Amino acid sequence: MANRSTIECGEIVDISAVAELYQQLNNALDSDGAVTLNAGAIERVDTAALQMFACFVQEIIKRHRDVSWNAPSEALRRSADFLGMTQVLKLNEIN
Repeated sequence: MANRSTIECGEIVDISAVAELYQQLNNALDSDGAVTLNAGAIERVDTAALQMFACFVQEIIKRHRDVSWNAPSEALRRSADFLGMTQVLKLNEIN
C-alpha cells in the first residue's frame, strides 16, 4: 500500500462544512493506504458530520485499510460518546 493520507477536519464540522469534508474523504477512499483524521481542532461537530465519519470509517475497514484519529478533540469525543458512536468511529484507535 501507498503512504498514509491525512485529512484535516477543521474547527467546525457541521452540515455547512460536510460537502467539502465529504470530498476529502471520498478522495481518501479513492487512494491507497491508511488514513489519519486530524481532529484536534474540532470545536463543534454535529450529528450529520458524525454519521459521515462513521460511514467513511466503515468503508475504509471494508476495504481492509487502516484508519486512525490524530488527537481527537474533547468536543468530538463528547459528541460521539453522547450519540453512542465512539466504537463505530474507532475513536479509541488514536495515532
